[in-house]
Amino acid sequence: MNNDRNPIVIPKPAIEIKNISKTFGKTRALDSVSLSIRENELFGLLGPNGAGKTTLLRILSTLIPADPSNQADLGPRQGQILGFDLFKERDRIREILGYVPQRDALYGDLSAMDNLIFFSQPYPMDKRDRRERLESLLNRVGLYHRKNDLVKDFSGGLLKRLSIICALVHRPKVLFLDEVTVGLDTPLRREIWNLIKEWKREGTILVTTHYIPDAQNNCDRVALIYEGRILDCGRPQEIIARFPPATNLEEVALICQNG
Repeated sequence: MNNDRNPIVIPKPAIEIKNISKTFGKTRALDSVSLSIRENELFGLLGPNGAGKTTLLRILSTLIPADPSNQADLGPRQGQILGFDLFKERDRIREILGYVPQRDALYGDLSAMDNLIFFSQPYPMDKRDRRERLESLLNRVGLYHRKNDLVKDFSGGLLKRLSIICALVHRPKVLFLDEVTVGLDTPLRREIWNLIKEWKREGTILVTTHYIPDAQNNCDRVALIYEGRILDCGRPQEIIARFPPATNLEEVALICQNG
């Protein structure tokens, strides 16, 4: 029997970094971090506040530089996003990247549609195509009927939905979401996760969160980060199996942090 007719296809890495470090003064926020995230993967970066999650996301978003390689690292730093060099092709990376910060970067005195128009301005689009794209995004998250309402009157859940589609106006291939469910109650968190999973068909997603059960239930793979170091990485159930008697990722995180 020929077992090569249906070979297992492993997705290519959409994001790959090696030995990324970042120091603020005397604090080493990231310590030789290496990760590989596959195309069309929903990947969770899990850890408590101050673990280094946002710092890593800001480096990958080209908002802040990583430290140069030095003898304290495990090797020279490397990084690529969809084939573009993280340190030499920042402008190209910004073209294919969507980024949603933890704090909503919206303008309260503008309407939902005007916010979308504002965030779409840096990207070349035909005027008609732009309008159709923005209306489609509003429909997608159930905000079309609120498109002319001022954002300052929106609830937390509506603000988060709008923040996410503001990052999608240019059809990015990679989406970074930084603690996008923080402060939301359980039904709203579930709603946001459903939106995230729906978008996974269109690209690669890296989400940071300290709500570990949410990530366990929704992410394809996760990495546990603590004090700037990656403690483990893999599918949630695979990681749990490596740390008996843990039965969930929260227990694994406690074992790793105390071990």
